[in-house]
Amino acid sequence: MYINSRLSLITILSFFLFSNTYAQVSYEKRIELELDDGFVNEKLLEFGELGFLLRALSKEKTNGQEEWKYDKYNTNLEKVGSTSLMLDKKLNVDESLITKERTHTLFKDKKGNFRLVTIDVKDLKVSDIKGSFLKKVWTKQLAALGDYVYLIAGIRKEPFIYAINWKTGDKKLIPVSFRGFNPKNTTLDKLQVIRESNEIYLFVTVKENKRNSRVHVLSFDDAGNQKESFELTKGIDNNIMDVSASSFKNDLNFYVGTYSEKYISSVSEGLFLCLAQKENPQFIKFYKYLDLENFLNYLPKKKKEKIEKKKEKKEGKGKDFKINYRIAAHNVIELDDGYLFLGEAYYPTYRSEPIPETIMINGRMQNVTRYRTVFDGYQYTHAILAKFNKEGVLIWDEIFSLYDAKKTFFIKEHVAIAQQTQNSVKLIYASGNYIQSKSFDFDGNTLNDFKSEKIEPKLSGDKTKRTYSNIDFWYKNYFIAYGSQKIKNKSAADKKRLVYFISKISFE
Repeated sequence: MYINSRLSLITILSFFLFSNTYAQVSYEKRIELELDDGFVNEKLLEFGELGFLLRALSKEKTNGQEEWKYDKYNTNLEKVGSTSLMLDKKLNVDESLITKERTHTLFKDKKGNFRLVTIDVKDLKVSDIKGSFLKKVWTKQLAALGDYVYLIAGIRKEPFIYAINWKTGDKKLIPVSFRGFNPKNTTLDKLQVIRESNEIYLFVTVKENKRNSRVHVLSFDDAGNQKESFELTKGIDNNIMDVSASSFKNDLNFYVGTYSEKYISSVSEGLFLCLAQKENPQFIKFYKYLDLENFLNYLPKKKKEKIEKKKEKKEGKGKDFKINYRIAAHNVIELDDGYLFLGEAYYPTYRSEPIPETIMINGRMQNVTRYRTVFDGYQYTHAILAKFNKEGVLIWDEIFSLYDAKKTFFIKEHVAIAQQTQNSVKLIYASGNYIQSKSFDFDGNTLNDFKSEKIEPKLSGDKTKRTYSNIDFWYKNYFIAYGSQKIKNKSAADKKRLVYFISKISFE
């Protein structure tokens, strides 16, 4: 860790007094909802200080339709409203999006019929847009700006952008192609809202050959129109992956992501940084993961030593040692003397799933089992906090473990920036059944390192036989814990209960 020799006495004292101590956790309130109430598939949608929506699906089908219910709760866990709508039972949730004030959900059936449902969390006003795609159209990821929702889509191997006005129902199909390249070699990677310029960026990877690819950036406005298109990777030999942008003044964007020497979509080798004005770069930097001084510090000592020995052995033979991660990058913070980067490292996991079938073997029908590989969620391992100077040179880095974070089936930010001053930043996150916060100054010194007591999502006297729960940062210094529980309590009137619980937790 980089140490500033001019640390003040107050900073030194605060480090020894507060580092690695337990922080105060208070249960503000807990509510329980009966799970056997005619609804299933409960999902909590958070909106910070506006509260949350609890979405659920009715068990009963009426004339081929089913009810989707949205209950609104305020930050005191009080139910303050409810709305619902009836949808064809063949429609399933395809993509969902939560913004500051709304939730957008695309429901789609196998024939391509869809409903785009928008709920305004403030007044529970519902907008319901109907439409249909061609039968074999695939879709992924929603992004919303103004009155339009953008959707990455495609048919066979030809991708396009589909824009829907969630108020009026107007629809636009926007082809994405580049002269000289076959559409099947074009991958629409990611949509990102750039609030500062009121735009949406689409990052597109175009495969040139088996070893090389190029990344293009397309921008769209809040009226469903394409604005600009430029290549981000001119003059770059490495292949860029997982890219995202942070917008600064003077039309400058800071791009950060991961890279690979070869065009292999699932393997990255390090961090990519670029400060650019449109397609004109101010600097481009590449850092292998092990170029970061503390990158392996989240590992147990023996595992870390094993990797370091492998690295030494490879380098002794004149070869590069590579370690593969993906990085979920937060918005880069611009400082007076550089840039602060926060990213969360993760990797995809898979499991084998048995598939029983009956086949003919030597003239006889026999039962056999074959196995298929199934995606089993993203495992987050650790977070990276690093400072770079104005030229993109690494000044310091800090690493902390996220390995206890639960697997997710989508890319999720587990760490939140709870406070930022001119001289420091405070990070807060849930780790397993604990809540932690870490404060760093911009010279890389740890100011505070707090960890809560173990969080037990149950009431006094309860014995939880089964718990499926999440703990998420909510707003200010509050977390929200929620999930389903099967509970026994001999002293309670209801000795056995199956509930969906929600707890508000303060963290100091």
